[in-house]
Amino acid sequence: MTSIRLRSRLAVALLVVVSGTLAFVVGIVISTARVGEIVGPVLLVSPQTGAYAGTILGGVLAVGIVVGTTYTGTNAVHDRLESREIAETAYADDDIESLVERLALQLDVPMPAVELAETPVPHASVSGLTRRGSTLVLSSGLLDRLDRDQLAAVLAHELAHLANRDALVVTLVAVPAVFGRSVMDGLNATNESDGVPGALYTNLFGIAAFLLAGCLWLVGKSLLAVFTRQRELAADRAAARLVGSPATLADALDTLDPESIDAPVADVRRARAVGVFSIVEPPRPSRDAFTIWENRRRPPTVRVRDWFVATGDALFATHPPTEKRTELLRRYERE
Repeated sequence: MTSIRLRSRLAVALLVVVSGTLAFVVGIVISTARVGEIVGPVLLVSPQTGAYAGTILGGVLAVGIVVGTTYTGTNAVHDRLESREIAETAYADDDIESLVERLALQLDVPMPAVELAETPVPHASVSGLTRRGSTLVLSSGLLDRLDRDQLAAVLAHELAHLANRDALVVTLVAVPAVFGRSVMDGLNATNESDGVPGALYTNLFGIAAFLLAGCLWLVGKSLLAVFTRQRELAADRAAARLVGSPATLADALDTLDPESIDAPVADVRRARAVGVFSIVEPPRPSRDAFTIWENRRRPPTVRVRDWFVATGDALFATHPPTEKRTELLRRYERE
């Protein structure tokens, strides 16, 4: 893929996701204005005053959602993977921070804080609201699998994300999907203390709100996937230029391919919660249990389920297939 084609696809993806996020904000403002117009007379004010108050409330709510999601998203990797400063771990003597510092100087970006997550699932990500306040998280599973040159290529990929401010942009792009998911979870929740079911089970308004939130989540998740796939390809290309060997990054990606990773389910689930930030998509939990009939055949309902899951995986994948990424990198090597 030429750089012109890649930039064109990135521009289109950015336009789509920005439009979607703006539509989300405008939708909140319009909805609260309409509610204010209806409720105004009940509160003994004119419909116009109610609409005005609803507009202000909607604007504050939208800004609060964006700011809250951004703050939560930029700390999600540290919180989920329970990472800590690499200088306090067994990898302190591996000179990783010096390697990060050298690559950061080459890319002309501030050196991020470097933390380690003790998990066998390969993970490398950079996050933060600003370049100077960013954090690079590496997992023990990644460090144990890569040689020095491959590690340098992976670090270059993550620092390319930092140079492009991808972590902040991805967090903002994720706002509609995160908000939609939060609403769905809230409506579906049951009060554990008294066993009272959530609004989804008790009234038509809850059902309607759940369906609307589901649509918002679906659209937001799709837009996020489109954007992040293009950002990964851009970071691959930048890293290949920085280390001078696209094949080295391709070898690293092959080594980290999720199909070759065997890790405890708990670790996989924690890694998948922040997989959008990682250099490779984490492996998926096995769905093979209780699906085998006689002669090793799967029940028809399981086959239908697996088809839907595979379709969803293709639509919402936050990373291009490893085979596509390595093919492009090896093509760069030959150019």
